[in-house]
Amino acid sequence: MRIHLAGLLLTDPDVLLLDEPTNHLDTESMEWLEGWLAGFRGTIAAVSHDRRFLDRICTSIAELFMGTISVYSGNFSSYLEERERRLEELKRQEKRQREEVARMEEFIDRFRYKASKAAQVQSRVKQLGRMNLVEIEEDRRRVSFHFPPCPRSGLEVLKLEGGAKRYGTHTVFEGATLTVHRGEKIALVGVNGAGKSTLSRVLSGTEELNAGSLKVGHNVRVGFFSQQSHENLDYSKTVWESLSGRNPAWTAGEKRNLLGAFLFPGDDIHKPVSVLSGGEKSRLALLKLVMEDANCLVLD
Repeated sequence: MRIHLAGLLLTDPDVLLLDEPTNHLDTESMEWLEGWLAGFRGTIAAVSHDRRFLDRICTSIAELFMGTISVYSGNFSSYLEERERRLEELKRQEKRQREEVARMEEFIDRFRYKASKAAQVQSRVKQLGRMNLVEIEEDRRRVSFHFPPCPRSGLEVLKLEGGAKRYGTHTVFEGATLTVHRGEKIALVGVNGAGKSTLSRVLSGTEELNAGSLKVGHNVRVGFFSQQSHENLDYSKTVWESLSGRNPAWTAGEKRNLLGAFLFPGDDIHKPVSVLSGGEKSRLALLKLVMEDANCLVLD
């Protein structure tokens, strides 16, 4: 990723089109990229889920929503505030309009058959027909869920002692020692290539050590979610079928409710995994993690 970015920037472009440019960048590389883009005199159009990056770089935000584009001045934080203000104003307009429509309809119903009011009734009927109704799109769906209660583990959750991991002649790390206790929230940090992802796979049990030991504590259930978790989905199945055979304690109704919370409502549960977008696949992979009753989460 860094090599590709460096090659792109060396071409001295007038316009930069960036699609998730901060993915896979370590903190040092992100800060360098932000600094370089801040001094770039050309035009930048960036797609990103990184709010910090958007706040530092962007001077306007174009929101694509339900087939339309709305442009907001300012950075991402300003956009969120302005969007909320616009939404509140729309709600006030919609309320006033709804009250006006109710008054006009009441007048029409009351005097519909009174000859002396016929002209006024027809006038209000025409006004209703010409009225542009204020509509508020409610499809701003968000994933909403809570991890279900999980079994209580022992105090010592994971214990890595003298751990070493090698790929051929390349040593990723050696002599690594780490103890994870119940309830701790630990961040693994380091530059690209330091071995963070490799260590996370070792801690999750998806990769074995070349030397040293990893002890999993009493009653510990490890759940692992990574940037590549969606690649482990079975593309021959539907969304619903992907959940079959998992935690038997979940009823069909509970599974449907969870799918709805992860934005797979109604017939969406019968979609083939193969046609899902990247974001939908990641949501499905995360949903499967929620169903595992894990009490130790390793997230890459």
